[in-house]
Amino acid sequence: MTWALASGLVKNLRRVAKLKPLDWLYLAISAKELAWARLHHIRGTPESIIKGLQTPSDPDGKETKICLRDLDLKRMAWSISVAASRMPWRSDCLIQVLAADRWLRRHRLRGEFYLGVAKDAHGDLVSHAWMEYGEIVVPNGETRAYHVLIGPPRRWDDLNCLY
Repeated sequence: MTWALASGLVKNLRRVAKLKPLDWLYLAISAKELAWARLHHIRGTPESIIKGLQTPSDPDGKETKICLRDLDLKRMAWSISVAASRMPWRSDCLIQVLAADRWLRRHRLRGEFYLGVAKDAHGDLVSHAWMEYGEIVVPNGETRAYHVLIGPPRRWDDLNCLY
């Protein structure tokens, strides 16, 4: 074993040792949600996935407020990103958004879904999906570089129109 490999292993073990029981719980929930999201992604059509991400949790379109002490949103976003990087299957941005959406809806919360595009350094078009809930963004990362193609649906009540 080389010195660099051993050093990296020790560094990772120190990070793992610092995790709290609640971190482990959130990582386990994230792994479960990512597995569900991957299966949903395989079975669903693009139209059904996007429609599902834009559909309100409540049939009447009014979200129920809950006490956020039951859900640590920063820990949720962190755990989804960490678990996604260690899954044996592809868990890119859309899979992470599906996992976060399902987790939030279980707590009667609804994030705002975005799908954007940008050009990379070679001029190729790249896409990115993300979900926002307040200041929390899943997956973690920079979103300002992307031009939004699909955003949250607008409701007539949200429009400041004069009749």
